[in-house]
Amino acid sequence: MIYARWLEKPDFTDADVATVLAHEVGHGLARHSSESLSRSIVLGLLGGIIISKADPVNKVHVIKGVLAIIDIINAFFSRRREVEADRIGMMLMAAAGYDPRRVCRSFARNISIPRAITGQPTLLERKELRS
Repeated sequence: MIYARWLEKPDFTDADVATVLAHEVGHGLARHSSESLSRSIVLGLLGGIIISKADPVNKVHVIKGVLAIIDIINAFFSRRREVEADRIGMMLMAAAGYDPRRVCRSFARNISIPRAITGQPTLLERKELRS
């Protein structure tokens, strides 16, 4: 997802655009959407089976537990996908003649978006990817 307001910033350079686009293309090349859809189907089916076997008295608690477990699993894979998209994006940037070390500077400008919402790696994690 690309936030259009980033592009409106006067100091947003072509390298910043390349960073964001390369990251998003990285998601596409890694087929993260297909992967997420497949996982959602499997988790939904498994969750449905577990819920269907639950005692009616405890069904609400079982549903909450299943949903919490699904959220934890999805959060784990979300972080992995973001790191993978960063790695692919840096390779694409380098191939296009941009400095992959630029990634941290570009994402640092957009620190105002809460990590809990984006699932994006921290700047420290991105710096470790560069090295």
